[in-house]
Amino acid sequence: MLVVDLMHEFELGIWKALFTHLIRILSAAKAGDTLVSELDRRYRMVPTFGSDTIRKFASNTSEMKRMAARDFEDVLQVSPHSDFLAFEFLSKCDQCAIPVFDGLLPKPHNETVLTLLFTCAYWHALAKMRMQTDETLELLDVVTERLGRHLRHFKRDTCAAFDTRELKREVERRQRREPKSQAGNSITTPTTQGVRRLKTFNLKTYKLHALGDYLNSIRKFGTTDSYSTEPVRKYASGTSSYTSYVVNRESSNIAHLRQDFVELMGSSS
Repeated sequence: MLVVDLMHEFELGIWKALFTHLIRILSAAKAGDTLVSELDRRYRMVPTFGSDTIRKFASNTSEMKRMAARDFEDVLQVSPHSDFLAFEFLSKCDQCAIPVFDGLLPKPHNETVLTLLFTCAYWHALAKMRMQTDETLELLDVVTERLGRHLRHFKRDTCAAFDTRELKREVERRQRREPKSQAGNSITTPTTQGVRRLKTFNLKTYKLHALGDYLNSIRKFGTTDSYSTEPVRKYASGTSSYTSYVVNRESSNIAHLRQDFVELMGSSS
């Protein structure tokens, strides 16, 4: 049985696709990408948290240039600092991207997006917990069902209300691919250079369908950090440099704890 992959299925899959489509909606909601620029300005105002929990955002977060899974995770779990509470859009201390998106879209779409962002952050926090109990797993089951319901509501009502088109970077990427695909064709097709094609939010993906497998996977194989493909940074002693490598985080510690527990139970009997 294949285990779930939180990094590729959610952080680089569902959440990245949702964030991309939210930017398309902001671009379609007001001409001139005014709302997208406001989104980037708000992300620039978000302070860092810890050494690597939330890093400094790029000047244009909406362009998503050179962003890894940890960067998309930071975009989701934005947490405003108390020094920024003077700004109106950071008046709510929500532990996700709610303060950044709040007020950019008109009602009722604003409430729909904020509810969806909260549910995504809630599900992500539950699925990534390093210690699970029966209560947290039951809660994960409930939030998974709620996330699916909110995603369908978002697609049915909010996405249908906006004429979402390709982003500038998506058009440029497609234009780079088209000459390669047409190189072997003798029939020339009309050029679509500069035309932004219609883009919709797709719910028919394996990554979204796999959300229902997380509960059983955690019950059978343990918490998701035990088999995560997320790179872990290890700082070299005495230097600021580090090496990145993929490991099963804390798997050895868990094995030692289990062995200690077995020995403890054996000595007490």
